[in-house]
Amino acid sequence: MRIDSKVPPLLGTLLMLALARRVAAAQVPSPPDSATVDPERQNSRWSPPRLEGAGGVIYLPKLYYSTDNSFGAGGQILRPFRLPGCGDRALDSEISLKARVTIDGYLRAEIRTTLYPRGADWMFRAKISHDNLSRRFWGVGTDTPSEDEENFRPQDTLAYVEFFRTLVPRLRIGVRGEYEHFKYDDVEAGGLLETTDYPGKGVDGISGVGLLAEWDSRDDQHDPHRGLYLQAFSLAFGEKTGSDFSFNNYNVDLRGYLPISEGQVLALQYFLYSALGDAPIWRYAELGGRPHSRGYRTGRYVDRLLMAFQAEYRRPLSWRLGLSAFAGLANVTEEYHHFELEHMRPTIGGGLLLRTGRQSNVVIRSELAAGENSLRAHLSIGHAF
Repeated sequence: MRIDSKVPPLLGTLLMLALARRVAAAQVPSPPDSATVDPERQNSRWSPPRLEGAGGVIYLPKLYYSTDNSFGAGGQILRPFRLPGCGDRALDSEISLKARVTIDGYLRAEIRTTLYPRGADWMFRAKISHDNLSRRFWGVGTDTPSEDEENFRPQDTLAYVEFFRTLVPRLRIGVRGEYEHFKYDDVEAGGLLETTDYPGKGVDGISGVGLLAEWDSRDDQHDPHRGLYLQAFSLAFGEKTGSDFSFNNYNVDLRGYLPISEGQVLALQYFLYSALGDAPIWRYAELGGRPHSRGYRTGRYVDRLLMAFQAEYRRPLSWRLGLSAFAGLANVTEEYHHFELEHMRPTIGGGLLLRTGRQSNVVIRSELAAGENSLRAHLSIGHAF
């Protein structure tokens, strides 16, 4: 098995070691009410560290190393909040920031926000990101050989905005506008990106608009134990929207949460993505580096269509600490009828779940995921799905 050269984030490794003794002896009590927490228990030397700061800010610092991008530092910040005038039962608005900077000055950064200005009747969501960290490319297709691996450096800027209106309880309908500008830098001489006539190898930009629908019956935004979540959208890119390419993007993300017992949950996901028409290669579906295919390096397999299934079992160990185990299948292809079970690529893994603080249902996950001939480590705020 090939182990990825990226070292597991330092904080996750230290956390696993520090909690090993506590995990071995942990019971499964119900999460205590914040007003009745035993101060001695909260301040115990074996209690997991709080990752919730003043004002409810959740933070997760990270250290990185990879052969592609050398040493780096960064992390995540999440701030849940309620907008003025929203009732106690309104959904949490939030703003989040992810960043990673290398010692050579390259970076990946994104900022997201979700706002509920009038309770749950209206919703606004937006994201802007930039990435110029070195990536790897193996060609296009479901069976690209590992020996075709090559490096390149992108200049990738992405932004989108979404507006939703709740039509009936749990159902939101909205519109989305999206822009992305992409450039391939530092491609390898004689490699696939230099010698193959892929669409979108130049300096190109795309912009498009489309419709979205969401159904959300989850009992909690951050740590659901029951309910369904469905997001589906269709985006059109073309000359009328100012895009250099004319194509359509379709996306379906269906998640279900089944309570078992004693706080145990079985989470299920079906995911479908497609880029049809004259789409640039950098808008193709990517298997790897995403929540639906955690056992593979980002972009290990690339093609127009992606389909993924996965299941994850979650159970508490103590009132802040839990375990997860997951397994899934995913693959990319050029046409829908080429999706066959025998060709789907597996992922299996597990890890620790840590509630960030006494008042929050937001979790930190630290996990290992294995795919075909690869092993990946992940440390992040929030469940994978």
